[in-house]
Amino acid sequence: RQGEVPVEVPAGLRYDPDPGANGGCSKLVVSAARRLVEEFPFLGGTSTNCAGGATPWASWITCEEVFEDRGQPHGYIFEVDARTSRPVKAEPVKAAGRFVHEAVAWHRGVLYETEDRKHDAALYRLLPASPPRRAGDLARVGGRLQALRIVGHHDADTGTGWPVGRPFEVDWVDIDNPDPAQDTVRHQAHAKGAARFNREEGAWVGHGRVWFNCTEGGAAGLGQVWELDPSARRLTLVYESPGRRSLSNPDNLVVTPSGGLLLCEDTDHPQYV
Repeated sequence: RQGEVPVEVPAGLRYDPDPGANGGCSKLVVSAARRLVEEFPFLGGTSTNCAGGATPWASWITCEEVFEDRGQPHGYIFEVDARTSRPVKAEPVKAAGRFVHEAVAWHRGVLYETEDRKHDAALYRLLPASPPRRAGDLARVGGRLQALRIVGHHDADTGTGWPVGRPFEVDWVDIDNPDPAQDTVRHQAHAKGAARFNREEGAWVGHGRVWFNCTEGGAAGLGQVWELDPSARRLTLVYESPGRRSLSNPDNLVVTPSGGLLLCEDTDHPQYV
């Protein structure tokens, strides 16, 4: 894309040979004194890499925030050994779905995935067919992709008018075709009653919960923060921005060890954490 700096890796390791697929990831090694020790690209040939997430087995998952076809179809997630010292071959995790990805969060054997679509995004989870133990396993073991449904609220629209602080029971519906030729994964989900969200972006696990936000959710269109309790099967809207002075379009988030949330805004200047 115009203005982008291509991520260069050896041609044989690229996912897509098309030169327009110039996305990827680079690794930065930083010392305890916060000095840059080493940097190098380790994944290439992807497109529009956005957020992602870490796994307990020391891998990093990067997400394509796009659905397109070049030399190869795009719209996947890719897993890389975080300890790698050289570029690696890019392998898409097709069981995790082909759609406009944003972030992932691993929790108790399940990979949760957000979708950066306005108004009709779904929240997904991948149930691996066997427990992954090392980088690359997710692409090899396969699994079942599902979308979250709010019990008693078929095809619920959570974008506006949703009560803050009230937990709702949830279950999950299967996605019959997680790797379609057309951008239909979310349509499959909603046809089975899955909930709709407005631009899901950041996701993180903390204190037994999966937290995610919706960048344009809420009556003001300025953002929502959600808490999913997988054990209790409960989903709660914990915060909705009433105006720009409070919170303006949150994007990535993390959970601190003490249980707080750090949110990064993605909006017009000025932007805050």
